[in-house]
Amino acid sequence: MPAANLVTQLEQPEQPRSSLWSVLVSSPCDTLYSRFYKGASWAFIGTALSQSSVVVWSMIAARLLGREGFGALGIVQSTVGVLGTFAGLGLGMTTTKYVAEFRASDPSRAGRMIGLSVAVSLATGSGVAAALWILSPWLATHAVAAPNLAGQLRIAAILLLLMTLNGVQTGTLTGLEAFRRLARVNLSRGIAALPVGVAAVWFGGLTGAVWALVASAALGCWFGQIAVQRACASAGVPVSWRGAWSERAVLWRFSLPAFLSNVSVVATWAAYAIMVHRPAGYSQLGAFNAANQFRNCILLVPAIVGQPLLPMLSDLYARSAAEFRRLLRTSLVLMAMVSAAIALPVCLMSPWIMALFGARFRAEWPALVFLAASTLPAACCSIVGQAIAGSGKQWTGFALNFIWAAALVGITLAWGSHLNAVRLAMAFAASYALHTITTAACAFWVLNLRPHAAFTPTASSTPSSADFPEPART
Repeated sequence: MPAANLVTQLEQPEQPRSSLWSVLVSSPCDTLYSRFYKGASWAFIGTALSQSSVVVWSMIAARLLGREGFGALGIVQSTVGVLGTFAGLGLGMTTTKYVAEFRASDPSRAGRMIGLSVAVSLATGSGVAAALWILSPWLATHAVAAPNLAGQLRIAAILLLLMTLNGVQTGTLTGLEAFRRLARVNLSRGIAALPVGVAAVWFGGLTGAVWALVASAALGCWFGQIAVQRACASAGVPVSWRGAWSERAVLWRFSLPAFLSNVSVVATWAAYAIMVHRPAGYSQLGAFNAANQFRNCILLVPAIVGQPLLPMLSDLYARSAAEFRRLLRTSLVLMAMVSAAIALPVCLMSPWIMALFGARFRAEWPALVFLAASTLPAACCSIVGQAIAGSGKQWTGFALNFIWAAALVGITLAWGSHLNAVRLAMAFAASYALHTITTAACAFWVLNLRPHAAFTPTASSTPSSADFPEPART
């Protein structure tokens, strides 16, 4: 059905304003629906095709590397992820929010925000990558109990720098709502990286797999840079490093709490590190890593919805409290419905899905069941997280994620020597159940989603210095 016809039907007089889709088609005009529909559609195309390429490559790599080798690859990826959190400093989300906020009202400032993010990401990414290169022998021996992984961790230092830069590129395209260009980047990257990745694993084993990840990230940066240049030119946003440092206040007001909110990545790495120190740890981590690939596939839904949602919520929070609340409520309902519809078949088919990675993976199918079940609360919580970011309340987001991270690490440690792939998946499910409770409380009381709640947004979604006082100087 054409989108225009769908909008017409949804605007019929008998359609109540409180219905599921009313937020997308109600006053002031249809632009909210159009922006969400177009953004989500292109995000789905790009992300789904890119993730499909990743899953296919992961299945091939798992069969070639075996459970232990695939577990080693998982710990390398997780190590890069946790260090990338420090390198990225939440700059991707910062770029999205402030480019979305200023691209129309103050294009020059939006350009300075992009310049600031690029400059800082280059500095922090290079510094953390250098630290990983130097410390990789120590990390391999003491942190992940695998001295033979030192070489792979050094190669991953290149991956870390490229991922940091790509995060800012993605944040820029999202803030400009250039989802079609972003979809092309992801599609081009997936198509080009898959054959290279398969060949690298076939001929190079685990080392080749890490080089495959580096090649994929390099392709993403190359395609992403072209897309950013064209999107900024089309939107009339002049990217400039001159004067960019004058916008540094956002690093404390938004980037720091956004960075701290990524504590979930640190907690995941900590759980992995705990696992590999247990008996048959790398074999169990390999099975968990396989199940986690399909968990990531299910979480494509919040990723797809979240891409257009953050710039829209950032825009609506400053000028329309009612539209902000309705969009958030509708997104939550849609997220719950779609995530459940995907997670249930995955749970039912988990033995056969795990067998796709190899015969030795099938026995750990309950891990996939628990991980798939955890995606429903995770998906809904991620939507609230986008609203928290859009409203500028990133310190609240950090507190919520910290509670989740502490629960995950605590439950993982509590299993002691009995920890395995299935029990680690249970720890994820239990921690997300707690996360749902705390996030629901935030949605009702901090974001004022209570029925008929009085809600008065700030004049600007940019936090003021009063909201985040500077620390005392000594």
